[in-house]
Amino acid sequence: MPSRAIWYIVTEMMPNLARILLGGAILLLGLYLFMFGGSWAPVALEVLPDTDLGVWLELVVPFLPMLLVGGGVLILTLRNPPPPQA
Repeated sequence: MPSRAIWYIVTEMMPNLARILLGGAILLLGLYLFMFGGSWAPVALEVLPDTDLGVWLELVVPFLPMLLVGGGVLILTLRNPPPPQA
């Protein structure tokens, strides 16, 4: 039977650490794309095909860094749900 310390690490700390790492990575990726948008955005817009889907994606590409930053902040601010009451 695992000790309480191991149980606490597995059930409490690991999900929080995973949430922090994932949210931080998405946030930093969004900031990176925002800072260097002048280099990647024109290439992304040129690569998109001239189809209906490509036209819609051209509308989304400029907002991609903001969506990633917002998603990263959202993940960082989420909290674990409280345990169910018996």
